[in-house]
Amino acid sequence: MFPTVINDYLDAGYGACHLKREDCADIMATAIEYFDNERNIIHRYVVMSNHVHVLLELLEAYELSAITKSWKNYTALQINRLVGSSGKLWHRESWDRMIRNERHYENVVNYIEKNIKQGGVRWR
Repeated sequence: MFPTVINDYLDAGYGACHLKREDCADIMATAIEYFDNERNIIHRYVVMSNHVHVLLELLEAYELSAITKSWKNYTALQINRLVGSSGKLWHRESWDRMIRNERHYENVVNYIEKNIKQGGVRWR
């Protein structure tokens, strides 16, 4: 479903993996859920040790790029403070997709469920 090389790299746990800390994962989950039912509707998400998968539906005139930028800015600031670090926490690019049909939706839900079972730190 998603590029295998990227998934293999992420799933191997490369990087600082701050999100495996409960307090850092809580910051990420709070950011994802903060505007739920205002800017977007969260269908499912999982916070992994070094990345996040989110299935959401945009509301009104909100843009996905603005939502993810908000998450990244807020969580980078808060997590860096918590772990005593500074600088870049996230990749600039997000690997977003538009759900094409019900089958695609179910595949994404199943992918997120699989990630929850294989090491998800926080999920809904």
